[in-house]
Amino acid sequence: MKAILKFKIPQQQHEFKNAIDGQKMKSILWDLKEYFRNELKYKDLNEVEYKTLEKASEYFWNLINSENIDIDS
Repeated sequence: MKAILKFKIPQQQHEFKNAIDGQKMKSILWDLKEYFRNELKYKDLNEVEYKTLEKASEYFWNLINSENIDIDS
């Protein structure tokens, strides 16, 4: 299978940049997921810190899941 994306440059420069930076963005999301996981699982957090990170992690996952994004593959 082959897929070809075509962009009209410079009119669609922004869309082109988003397409070629997709893997970088996915990597950043994966790193953020791992950060939340490691902080919540392994750090000695007080209750306020834990609840704050937990809330941020839940918000993160709600955004990821609402767009059906798979950051683990």
